[in-house]
Amino acid sequence: MSPEQSRMARKALKWSLVDLADAAGISAVTAVLFEAGEAVDGGSVAAMRKAFEAQHIRFMDQGALAGGILRSRIRYVDKRPPAGSAERP
Repeated sequence: MSPEQSRMARKALKWSLVDLADAAGISAVTAVLFEAGEAVDGGSVAAMRKAFEAQHIRFMDQGALAGGILRSRIRYVDKRPPAGSAERP
């Protein structure tokens, strides 16, 4: 994830830097430094990415869309009866 992708993801979620830091379990200073292009711990970047991905943000790392993000709004809901139910084949 690049600093630019982080800014795009925050904008898509309407998150502040503090919101990102809280969701990722990092300090707000770390989030600010990362988005400013400064070097930060790889674990912090991974935590930020995981926080975004938990909100259905996907990062385009390769191909024609590399450097972009995608926000998935589709959530799969299994409407079949529970396993073991007489109603489920």
